[in-house]
Amino acid sequence: MTRLHVPFATILSFTLFLFVGATVFAGSTTTYTMVSYSGDTWYNWDNTSQSCACSNAVDWPVTMVFRTYANVNRVKDILGGDSGSSMYLRANDGNGWFWDSDGGRKLPISGYPTGYYHHVRLYAPYPADYFYSAAWGRYVLATTHIDWNEFSFNQQFGWSETAEEYFAAFFRNRGYSVSEDTFWMANNDSWPSGRWGEGNRNFYLSNGYATIVVLP
Repeated sequence: MTRLHVPFATILSFTLFLFVGATVFAGSTTTYTMVSYSGDTWYNWDNTSQSCACSNAVDWPVTMVFRTYANVNRVKDILGGDSGSSMYLRANDGNGWFWDSDGGRKLPISGYPTGYYHHVRLYAPYPADYFYSAAWGRYVLATTHIDWNEFSFNQQFGWSETAEEYFAAFFRNRGYSVSEDTFWMANNDSWPSGRWGEGNRNFYLSNGYATIVVLP
């Protein structure tokens, strides 16, 4: 039997890569708060776990609302792309507080290799997979960000406002009504210059206003 001898340094390097890739780096913000509208309430950032609805365990701000006849799977079907890692949103649809988790959809950034994506996560009560209100009908909340060089030691994430603009254009170009920066979500963070956090791993950039997409 032929034995394969793998250098220890190679094994260590691969193990460290897997560890870094699987590690969740919780962020922090000063604008984490509850938002209420038309009978529903939610936190304006998603969280890295369900153990704490708090400002020092955030991932990305809520930057989009899909409304009228939206549900999570319908939005994902329009987007296509690949699933990503899951995060968690705390909300109350009038029937009590709940956590929803979602991996969202990742769309490759044109002109870049694997590991560069626009990433949107979609949140709503389960199992209906949509909120309902008199103002918005059936709607879904979404966070947006960019995954930059995701499968390397130099991975970076963030630029939520830039990703929001990308997804707004994505739906507008497919004939949907899009109103950019029209609902005050109160999660403005370091606008317009942005800031680095978690050792220059996460770039926070949000003007606090969410884009609304109508799905008729």
